[in-house]
Amino acid sequence: MRALPILLALSVAGCHHDNGSAAAQASTAEQDALWKLAPAGTKLGIVVSPRGVAMLEHAWADVRAFIAATPELAPMLVKLANVVGTPDLSLASFGLTATKGAALFMLGPDDGVLVVPLADRDAFIAATHATKGDPVDTIDKDMLCTTTHGVYACASATSLFDKLGGGGLDAAAAGTRGDIELVANGLPIFDAPTSFAVVAQLSRGAVTMRGWVAGMPPQVTAALGSASQPRIDDDRTTGFGLAHIHGLIARLADDDNGHLGYGLTGHDVLASIGDPLMFTTRSSSFDIRVPLTNPAPLKTLVIDHCADGPLREAHSELVDGACHFVAPDVPAVALDVWLDGNMLHVGQKSPPAGETIELPPIAKELAEKSWQVALYGRGSSLAASNDMAAYQAKFQELPQVMKLARPLVRVLSFLNEAAIAVRVDGDRLSFVLHVRTAWSNPDDVVAKLLAIDPGAIIAGEGMQLVKPIVDAAPNSPLATDIRAGYRGVLPVPAFVGVMAAVAIPAFIESMNKAKAVDPRAQLTRIGRSLVTAYDEASTFPAGDAALVPAGSCCSQPDHACAVDPAAFASDPIWSKLGFTIGGPTRYQYRYHSDGKTADVEAIGDLDCDGSAATWSLHASGANGPSFDIRPPPPGVE
Repeated sequence: MRALPILLALSVAGCHHDNGSAAAQASTAEQDALWKLAPAGTKLGIVVSPRGVAMLEHAWADVRAFIAATPELAPMLVKLANVVGTPDLSLASFGLTATKGAALFMLGPDDGVLVVPLADRDAFIAATHATKGDPVDTIDKDMLCTTTHGVYACASATSLFDKLGGGGLDAAAAGTRGDIELVANGLPIFDAPTSFAVVAQLSRGAVTMRGWVAGMPPQVTAALGSASQPRIDDDRTTGFGLAHIHGLIARLADDDNGHLGYGLTGHDVLASIGDPLMFTTRSSSFDIRVPLTNPAPLKTLVIDHCADGPLREAHSELVDGACHFVAPDVPAVALDVWLDGNMLHVGQKSPPAGETIELPPIAKELAEKSWQVALYGRGSSLAASNDMAAYQAKFQELPQVMKLARPLVRVLSFLNEAAIAVRVDGDRLSFVLHVRTAWSNPDDVVAKLLAIDPGAIIAGEGMQLVKPIVDAAPNSPLATDIRAGYRGVLPVPAFVGVMAAVAIPAFIESMNKAKAVDPRAQLTRIGRSLVTAYDEASTFPAGDAALVPAGSCCSQPDHACAVDPAAFASDPIWSKLGFTIGGPTRYQYRYHSDGKTADVEAIGDLDCDGSAATWSLHASGANGPSFDIRPPPPGVE
């Protein structure tokens, strides 16, 4: 279905914009009707309401204007036009309408049904270069389209049309409704079947996504730690966050024995960091709070040796019990590090009061519940101009950096509110994701923002340029965002980036370790079965069991061998031991026994470098049946 991505992009691409009310749709009748069309065997379903289709079309117009206003991004429009055959990408240009909803139902990697919000069949056929038929139209020879079940649908085979209406997927599993709804059941994403339900609630210039994922590896949910409620300082709070990082920090501590001086090692410092790390921001300041299981290492490093320790290059000095220094190359940003009992603070110890900013509903929602991770912030990077002017001047001296900085600054100037929260609910990972952009403002405000040159923002003129816009629209969201400052909105993407840089490698390592531990669990099962068999017959099952699964695991998807249950059931030894594997595995097993002893090997090449790792089990009947398991040598995977 090569044309499927193009057609899907027309239904669910872009950002979000609404010319009407910001409230979510009151009726879900049309979405419900589309969900009822889900074919039997559907693994993944996406339904977009008519309102969602209309908002996404408006969104594309806004995004297109945004890209066109940034010279570094403008070539993307030309490339996109070359791919889809038109620079327009409006619904009408493809013969589509926003008065109907859209849906996509996937039964397999290459089998799916797309419900198209069709308005003009001839225009659709012309835009997709289809061959018109009676009654079936053909696109790219591998997608067929026709009117069936009261909708115009496209599929990879006509047999799929007959399956419409036979599935069981619907959005009720998400627990809430939205303009875009996505439900999946039993996808082979992780080692276990993965299911999820997500809805996107659209409003003018903003999207809020809510949902859950089931089937996440236990080591991932365990690494998130326990749940805590975020801390809100007062009505001047513009941002807040928390994360349980002790598990991730502990991994780094185990590998860091470097000497820092003063009788301390990296392990000493990292091991003293507890949970949860929290931060709050105001328009004029921020406060990062790090709980310590033992404050002594950091007290020695940054308080007792403030002037001659690691912060000395920043001209640090001890002021009122805090190590005070100026951030390198940003002379307007002064920071303090201080201890309050077992809590390490980084920020401003005696900050200005800041503006009073009422927390919006999404912030209150996050603040009232407990989460493993929760981040919220609002404001505008344009308000950073005064504080960051000296730092921004450095960019002007670096043309290559400027080339990269311009589009980034443009994007950040349009980001005004962001939130993300994650909570472990039993075997599910529940989440909330919210983004509000400058498109939440009236059209004239957006047009004026687009006219601001990113280079002027980098030069420190952003606040000067945005002030007339705010003065002309004092009740706009932008006016409040400027009052909120920049400290609230910037930590969220920065914090997510830092966490991703630490967590993704840790996740990969954890997954590899879990796969390495898997043969120990399987061999333990076999060992227990051998003990039971010896207790019953005073002998182990004698003979040999060939390597199963057969073949090369590294030549198969995800470097994992597919498992044929019949291979275990038909083998007399594996069958007698009751041993089988439920899903794809990176290890293969073989068995040998003379009745008095038994040896089992689990052989796998996790990194597929041609050097296999072998786990071995040896069982003996002497002095009562017993077994022991030996891992491969260290470093062999």
